[in-house]
Amino acid sequence: MKKALSLLATLAIAICLHAQTDGLEDITSQYLSNASFEADNIESLNSVTQSADGLRGYSLANPNSWSVSGTDVTKLLITKDCYTDNNFGLVTTISDGEKAYYLRMGWSNGASSVKQTIKNLPAGKYMFAIDQRTGYANSASSSFSITAGNESMSESFVPGSNGFFTSAKWTTSSIAFETSTDGEVIIGIDINWISGGSCIMIDNARLFKVTGEIVEPEDPTENDLASPTEGVITHDFVAEPQMKDDLLQMLANFSKWMKDDFQLCSAPNSIGEDCGCFKGESTMNANEQGVRPNADLSMICAFLAKYGKDKVTLPQGVTWEDIQTIARKSLVFAYSTHKANKLKVCSNGGYWGSTSTSDHVWESSLWAMSVAYSAFFQWDTLSEAQKGYIKAMLIAECNYELYRSIPTGYAGDTKAEENGWETNILAATLGMFPDHELAPKWFARLREFAINCYSHIGDKTDNTVIDPEYDNTTVAQLYKGQNLYDDFTLQNHNLFHTSYQNVVMQELGESALALKLFQTKLHGKETWKTNALMHNNKEVMEEVLNWLALADGELAMPNGNDWSLFLYDQITSYTTMACFLRDPNALMLENLAYKYIKARQATTTDGSWLLRADVGARRMGVEAHRVMMTWLMHDVLSTSDLTPTEWNDFNTKYAEAKILKSQNIVRAASDDRFTCFSWSTGLKSYTGYFAANNPDKNKIIVPFRANNTGNFLGWYNVSGKGTNATPVVSGIYELNGNAWTMNGEINTNDAALNNRFALYSTPGNAIIYLDYVRGNTSGTITKEQGGLLAISTDEFMKTARTFYTANTEGVTHKQLDGTKFTTFNTDWINIDNQVGVLSKSDKLMGFGDRANNNSIMTSKLYTSYSPTSRSFQNGTIVDRRNIVYYSNINAEETAIMSEQFNVLTDSVPTGWNGAIAADPNGTNYLLLANFVSDQKCSLENITCKLGAPVFTEPTLIIDDKSFATFLAEINHSVSNVLKVFINDADVTAIQDANDPSVVYIQNLQKQNINPQICVITSNGEVNGNIEISKGKCVKVYVEGGVLRSEEADFPSSSAENLYEGYTDITEEKISNHSFELDETYGNDNGNITLGSVTYAPCYINNVSASNSKYPNILPVKGWTSGNGLSGESNFARMYSMPYSTTMYCVSPSSVGNYAAQCSRPLADDSCGVRCLTVLNSWTSGTNKITQKVNLPAGDYRLILDMKYECTNQQTNSGTTVTASGNTNRSYTGVKTSSGTDYRYPSENNTWKVMVYDFTLAETEDIELSLGFSTSASVGAANNTLLYIDNLRLLSKDTNMPDAIENIQDTPKSANVYSLTGVRLRTNVNLNNATKGLPKGIYIINNKKVSVN
Repeated sequence: MKKALSLLATLAIAICLHAQTDGLEDITSQYLSNASFEADNIESLNSVTQSADGLRGYSLANPNSWSVSGTDVTKLLITKDCYTDNNFGLVTTISDGEKAYYLRMGWSNGASSVKQTIKNLPAGKYMFAIDQRTGYANSASSSFSITAGNESMSESFVPGSNGFFTSAKWTTSSIAFETSTDGEVIIGIDINWISGGSCIMIDNARLFKVTGEIVEPEDPTENDLASPTEGVITHDFVAEPQMKDDLLQMLANFSKWMKDDFQLCSAPNSIGEDCGCFKGESTMNANEQGVRPNADLSMICAFLAKYGKDKVTLPQGVTWEDIQTIARKSLVFAYSTHKANKLKVCSNGGYWGSTSTSDHVWESSLWAMSVAYSAFFQWDTLSEAQKGYIKAMLIAECNYELYRSIPTGYAGDTKAEENGWETNILAATLGMFPDHELAPKWFARLREFAINCYSHIGDKTDNTVIDPEYDNTTVAQLYKGQNLYDDFTLQNHNLFHTSYQNVVMQELGESALALKLFQTKLHGKETWKTNALMHNNKEVMEEVLNWLALADGELAMPNGNDWSLFLYDQITSYTTMACFLRDPNALMLENLAYKYIKARQATTTDGSWLLRADVGARRMGVEAHRVMMTWLMHDVLSTSDLTPTEWNDFNTKYAEAKILKSQNIVRAASDDRFTCFSWSTGLKSYTGYFAANNPDKNKIIVPFRANNTGNFLGWYNVSGKGTNATPVVSGIYELNGNAWTMNGEINTNDAALNNRFALYSTPGNAIIYLDYVRGNTSGTITKEQGGLLAISTDEFMKTARTFYTANTEGVTHKQLDGTKFTTFNTDWINIDNQVGVLSKSDKLMGFGDRANNNSIMTSKLYTSYSPTSRSFQNGTIVDRRNIVYYSNINAEETAIMSEQFNVLTDSVPTGWNGAIAADPNGTNYLLLANFVSDQKCSLENITCKLGAPVFTEPTLIIDDKSFATFLAEINHSVSNVLKVFINDADVTAIQDANDPSVVYIQNLQKQNINPQICVITSNGEVNGNIEISKGKCVKVYVEGGVLRSEEADFPSSSAENLYEGYTDITEEKISNHSFELDETYGNDNGNITLGSVTYAPCYINNVSASNSKYPNILPVKGWTSGNGLSGESNFARMYSMPYSTTMYCVSPSSVGNYAAQCSRPLADDSCGVRCLTVLNSWTSGTNKITQKVNLPAGDYRLILDMKYECTNQQTNSGTTVTASGNTNRSYTGVKTSSGTDYRYPSENNTWKVMVYDFTLAETEDIELSLGFSTSASVGAANNTLLYIDNLRLLSKDTNMPDAIENIQDTPKSANVYSLTGVRLRTNVNLNNATKGLPKGIYIINNKKVSVN
C-alpha cells in the first residue's frame, strides 16, 4: 500500500520546516546535498535567453549531487528574475534561497527523473518532502511522482495561463517511507511528459526522521460537506401552489442579475423613446447573441411586473419601478431595432428580423415571440403607437412564414426545433390579432409547421383529421418530410441530443399557450386552436424521453452535451405534457426538474441560474424563459386534479433494456441504477455512464467524453501517437429483460492499439466491464488512464468526494477535490458511500484532473491507472482488464463484493476474458467474452461464496465446484444470472431457460442424494436440502418462501435440427462449397508494412486477378464471377481466405492497402479452414459470384454460414442495409424460376446460419449467388463486408426417388453426444463426426467412441 501523506499532513510539514517536532526531526543537512540548488554556481553556467522576454535561466544538465536522466528536455537553473515558457510569466518567487531547478517539455512525450542517492541511511521511518510548481498548456497534462525508496505518490501538473507563475504558489509534496536495514536510499521525482508544453520547477528538498507517532488529523467524510442537492432533494411531490410560489420567487431572485446586466442606450430611438438593452455576448447587435437575451429578459421583467408584484420579495437594491422601467425600455429597443420599424440601428449598424423570403434572419421568429410575450404582459400600459410597432413587427415576421419553405431532415441536423420556433411567431400573432384578414392563412401555416416539427415517416400515410371542427385536413396532407428517425429520435449538432429531442415539445407548448392566453385575455374567446400543436408529442415522450428520464428528472445524455450540463431546461416540455396532455409521468418529472433549477440557482450570489454559464446572458435568458413558461402553463391549465406517477412505478415500467437503433444507443434501468452506452458516428464518440436511481445522489458520475471515448473506457497515452479512437465493431447487443450485454471494438492511438471490450449491465446492481487489448504495431505506452469515471466535484453537488479504500486495519478514507492527482494501490474503492468500483489487477487507481466540463467542475477517477511506461509489439496482449461498478453501495459492502469478485482471466482460453461479480443480495453474475478465440470456453472448479453456481449450460458439479462449457463467437459474450448454488453432492444441473432461480438437477451417483441448495429470491436467501433418487432428475424452485422440487426431465438442447427430414446432397451438387479448393492468400510467409504497422508473418496472395482494374477480385474455383461494378477499385474484394485469429491477409499499399482477418464460426464444426469475403469499397454496383445447380422437382433447403460487418449501419431490412448515403443490397441466396431469395443476417458482426427453403415444380437449373451491390462509391465503413462459408444443399426426404439418384454412396450423418447426454454436434458427416474434438469418450449412433 502507498504511504502518501494526507494533504493536511503535508501542510503540517510545510509549516514546521527545519524544525524538530514531537514526531519529526529535520535531518536534511546530514543526508541531503544541495537540497535547495544553492551549491550550483550561476557564474560558471551558460545563460539562456529568448528574444520575446529575455532571460530564461542557466543551462544545467545535472545539478550538484543530483542525477537527471530520461527524455531530453529543457533543464535550467533559475532565479526569480527568469521568464518561463508558454507565456507563463516571471518565476517571481523561489521557495528557498535564490535558486531552483526547472525542467520543460515541448511537443513530445517522454519521461525524466531527478534523483539523489542518500548514503548510509540508518534503518527507520522517514519522510521526504520537496517544493514544486507545475504548469501545462495545450492539454499537455503531464504528471510527476515523488519517490523515496520503494514508495511513490503521483500528482498531475496544473493548467497554466498567461502570467501564471507571477502569482502561483509553491506547493509541498511529501511521502513517507521505511527502511529495514542501513544503506542507500534513492529519493527524487519522476516526470511523465505529455506533448504540448509543460514545465516543473523544484526546490527545497527535505528529509525528516520520524521520531514518534505522527498523528494525522482525521479526514472529513461526505457528511461534513454541505450540498444544495445531495441529501436534500427527495421524490416527495411539491403541490402545484407551492411550486408556483417558488418559481415566481426564483424569477424575483433573478432580478438582481437582470438589473446588473441592463444598460441604457446613449440615445433614444428616432421618435424620442428612451430605450435600453440587456448585455450579452454581442450587446445590442442584430444577431442571436445580441437580440435573443434582450428579448427573453425583457419578457421576464414584464412578466414579473404583471404577475409578481405583492407576491414575491425582490432582492435588496431592486424595486418594482426598476423592473417596470427595464421591461419597457428593453421592449422599446427590441421593436425599434426590428426591420419592420427601423426606429433605431443595432450596434453593428443594421436591423434584426425577417420580413420576406428575400430578407430574413435565422431564428428571428423565436426572438420575436419573446418580444410578443413581453408586449402582451405590458399591453395595458402601451400606447397605441407602441402597439402598432409590435403589430408591424409580428405581421412582418408572419409574412416571411407564409411564403418560405418548410424544411425537413433528420440525419445530423433535424429541422424539428426550427419549425417549432416558426410556430411560436404564428401562434403569438394569431393570438394577439385573431381577427386580422391574414389570420386564416396564419392558422393554415401554423398547422403545417406544427405537423412538420415532430414529423415521422408514419405521418405520410396518416389520414387522421387534425381539427374536425375547422375542416377535413389530414396529417398526411400537411406532411412535408421526416424530422424524426423511424424510432422517434432525432439528431442535432450531429449527435443524438436530448436537449433538442425535448425542446420541440416546449416550443409547441408555448405556441399553444400563446394561442389560448392571448386570445382569452385580449379578446375574451378562443377563435383559433389546433391539435396540430400536440402532434407526436405523446409518441416522442413515450418512445424516447421516458426511456431516458432519470431519478432526478434529468434526461440521460448518452453522448454528453455541448451546452451546459444539468440545466433541467426540459422542465417546460414536461409542463407541456402535464398541462396540455394530462400526462402524470411528466408531472412527476417536472416536479423534480423544478427542485433542481431552484437548487442550482442557490449556488450563485446574484440570483443567476448557474455558475460558469456556457453562453452568458443567452443562457440566463433561456433558463428564465423556461421557468416563466412553466408557471404560466400551470396558471392557465392547472394540474391540481392530476395525480403524479410514483417514481418507483415509473422506473419499473421503463426498466426494460432498449436499443435506440437509429442512434446506436443502449439503455436499461434496475432498482439501483440506470445505464447507457452510445456509439455516436457524428461526434465520433464512444462512451456511456450510469446514474443511481435516487433523486439526490445520481450525479456523482456525470456524462463525459474526450479522446473519442469517455466513461467506462478511458484511454492510453502512446509515445508518438495521438490519443484517439475509431470504431471497428460498433456494438453487438444481447438484451434480456432489464439487462444488456454489449461487445465493441475500437482501434486507439492512431490504430497502434486494438481494444475489444464487453459491458454487462446486469438486472441488479453490478455493471461488469471486460476487455482484451492488443498491439496492432510496436510502440510504448507512457500512461494508462483506463476504466474512467467522470466524478462531479462541483458546487451544485459536492465540491469534494470522500474515497474509501482498504488498508491493513480495515477501511480508510480520504477527501479529495480533484485539484491534485492522487493514486491508490487498492482492489476496490468507494465514493461517498454511494459508488463502488472493483478492479483486481497490478494497476493503481488514480483521481484528479479537475476541470470545467460544460459548466460542471468534474474530476476523473481512473480505475485502471498506471504512469509506468511499457512497450508492446504487434499482436502482443497489452491488457485483459476486469472492472465492476456499483451504485447505492457503501464502503463496507464494496469491500465484501471485492472479496467475492472472481476474476476468470487465468481460467479461460487465450482470446477470452471473464469474471463473476456478486451483488449485495447474494446474486452473482457471470460474464464471459470471446474477444479473439476460435475455441469454446470451458470453466473448471468454479465456486462462489454460497456454493457451486448453476449456469445456463449443463453444469457438472463435483466437490462443490462447477464445470461447464460455453460457446460464443468472436466479439460476443455469454452472460448468466446466478441465483442457485449447490453443495454436498455430485450432480449435473442447468438453469431453467426462463428463470435463473429455477434449476434442473440430475443425480449422477448410484445412490440417493440430498444436496444442499441455496436460492436467491427477491426476499433473500432460501436454503434447504432436496432428496433426489439415483438416476433421477428434479426441478427445484421456490414457492411461498419454501424450497420445493418435483421430478422432471433434464432439458435437452433447444437448437433446431435443420437437417431433420433432409438428405445432404452438397458434395454431388455444389463445387467448392466450403472454398477449401482455393489458393488465394495461401502464402503465410508475408512481411508487409502498411502505414506504421508491419504484418509479419501474414498471408499474401499469389493468384492473379482476371481483371487488373480489380486486383482483389480473384477467381473462386467452381464459381462464375458476376462483377458488375461501375469503376475500378483496389479495395473491392471477392476471394476466399484462411480463417485466423492471429494472422492477417494483407494487401500491399499498391494493391488494396488493407489487412483482413476473420475467425471461423464456432457453432459450425464442419466449416473448414477458409471462407469467402466480399467488399465493394470505393466503387458501386454488383459484386457477386454464382453457380448453377441442376435439380429435379422437389423441396430443398440451402444452408450457409454468413456474417457481415457495417460500421456505420443505420437500418437492416433483411434484404438491404443502409449506411450514411449508401444502400447495400444482398445478392446472397438462391434464384429459381419462381423468384429470388437474397438476404442479410439479422445482426451486424455476428455469424448466422442462413436457411433458404425453396420448392421446384419441375427440373431446372437454380442459381446460387453470393455477394451484394452498393448504390454509392463509399468506404468500407459504409459497406457490408461479407464473410460466407460452408454452403450445404439438402433434399427433403419426401422428394421422389429420382431426386436423390446417384447419391446412394453419400456418407451417412450422425449426432454426437457427450457422456452426460449433451448434444455436441448435429447431423454431421459420419466420417468427420469426431474431427477436432478433444480427447474423451462420446456417443455416436448409440455407440461409445473413444477419441485419443
